[in-house]
Amino acid sequence: MKNLLKNALQAVPRSTTPNHKSRLGPRHLALVRAPKPAKAQKQTRNAQKPGKQESVETRAPKAPTSSLADAHSLAESLAKDTSWIFDGIKSDMRHENWADALRKLDNYLEDPMSPQRDEASFLKGLCLVKQGDKKGAKRIFIQYLKRWPSGKRAEEIKAILSSFR
Repeated sequence: MKNLLKNALQAVPRSTTPNHKSRLGPRHLALVRAPKPAKAQKQTRNAQKPGKQESVETRAPKAPTSSLADAHSLAESLAKDTSWIFDGIKSDMRHENWADALRKLDNYLEDPMSPQRDEASFLKGLCLVKQGDKKGAKRIFIQYLKRWPSGKRAEEIKAILSSFR
C-alpha cells in the first residue's frame, strides 16, 4: 500500500518553482494567508490546595466594533433612506405584480413613523385602481386628501377621483 502511494505521488508532476503557493491565484492566496485567531494567554492561579497551581487559558478581550451612538445614527439614516423600498414597489408595479406591491405598501404603512407615507398612500391607491377595487382606491385617496390637502400628489388624486364619477 505504501509503495502504491509513493508511486502515485511520484507520478504527479511537481512545480518547477520552489514555493507551491506561487501556483495559486490571488483568491487562493487570500485563503492561505487568512489571519490567525487571537492566541490564548496562559495565566496561572492558585488551586484550592496550597502549593498547587493550575494553568487557565483565557482569550484576549475583544475591542467593541462600534458604539451605541454609531448604531443609532446608522439606524436613523437607514430609516430616512427609503428609496430602495420604493424602487422595489415601483418595479412590482411596472411588472403588474399588484398583490406584491400592495403587500409591501401595507407593510410600509403599518409604521406610523414612515417618512414617505403620502407617497406610499398614493401608490397604494393606484394599485387598488389597477386591481379594479375602485371603492378601496377612493377610500385611500380621500384619506390622502384629508391628511395632505396640499401634498405633491393632491392634484393627480383629484383628477383620478373626478374620473370615478
